[in-house]
Amino acid sequence: MLDVIERALEALPERERTILRLRFFDEMPLKRIGAFLGAPLSTVKWRIHRGKQLLREQVELLRQRGATWKQTEKLEN
Repeated sequence: MLDVIERALEALPERERTILRLRFFDEMPLKRIGAFLGAPLSTVKWRIHRGKQLLREQVELLRQRGATWKQTEKLEN
């Protein structure tokens, strides 16, 4: 599952990818992210919210593709 999340994260625009990495991988507090990026707290919260939405969409796309690939492999064998 972590592999899927990593691939989905790489597919995101850089702005969303960066803020999600800072928040969830580096566990950086929201205020600190704002200071680091030079953005107000409300912008940080919005970008995290939007990034999570995009990440969910990408994970779903990868799951669908994976299911399709697995079905194709079964048909070939």
